Amino acid sequence: MVKSNLTTVAPLKTLKAEILKSSVSRTPSKRRDRINQTLEFTQAKKKTSMTEEDTDKLKSYLTSEMVSSITLAEAINIMHNLAVQEVERNIEEMSDEEKDSALEELQSKVDKASAENREGKTEE
Repeated sequence: MVKSNLTTVAPLKTLKAEILKSSVSRTPSKRRDRINQTLEFTQAKKKTSMTEEDTDKLKSYLTSEMVSSITLAEAINIMHNLAVQEVERNIEEMSDEEKDSALEELQSKVDKASAENREGKTEE
C-alpha cells in the first residue's frame, strides 16, 4: 500500500508508478515478470510509434515542403546567416596571429580590387 502524506501531494503519474511498483513486488515472480514485460513494451511502444522508414518519409516530405516554399530572397538570407555563423565559429578558433594574417590578406585583396575598379572607371 502506498503511504500518503497530506502535506505533500505527489504528481498523479508518480503515484501511479509507485502503486504499480508496489503491487508488482508483491505478486509471484512469473506474473511479476509478465507485468514488467508488459510495462516495458507499453513504454517502448509509446516512444516509437512510427517505423524508422515512416519517420524518414515524414522528414523527406517536410523538407520538400519547406524548400518548395522558400523564395530566392529567403534562400539568400539563409545562406548569408549560415556564412555569418561559420565565420563566427572560425574566428573564435583562430589565434591572434592567424587573425592578423587573415586581415592583412583580405585587406590586400580589397585594396587590389578597389584599384582595379578605379582603373576601369578612368579608362571609360
